[in-house]
Amino acid sequence: MSNLATPIQTNEKPILELENIFKEYHDKKNQVQTKHIVINNLNLCIKKGEFVTIVGPSGCGKSTLLNLVAGLDPVFEGEIQVDNIPIIDSPNTDRIVVFQEIALF
Repeated sequence: MSNLATPIQTNEKPILELENIFKEYHDKKNQVQTKHIVINNLNLCIKKGEFVTIVGPSGCGKSTLLNLVAGLDPVFEGEIQVDNIPIIDSPNTDRIVVFQEIALF
């Protein structure tokens, strides 16, 4: 069996850890309140040297997840830690986001 199918096991602490992340948006149209659950109970642990790709169809929550990790959207349930420090306690200057726009190409 290929080593590619086997997860990398290291004793290193995670550089990014997401625990029980939940995010929803509320919408009110025609006096009817609806809620849209975008991320539901997401857990993710990324260690130094790991390469992670977030893939999915439009509207599935990829950008929302990146905004949460970057600290651009502080309203969510769960905990996000960068180097074992909750993002709410860390400076915003240690993270950046490059937005994908047609003007970049």
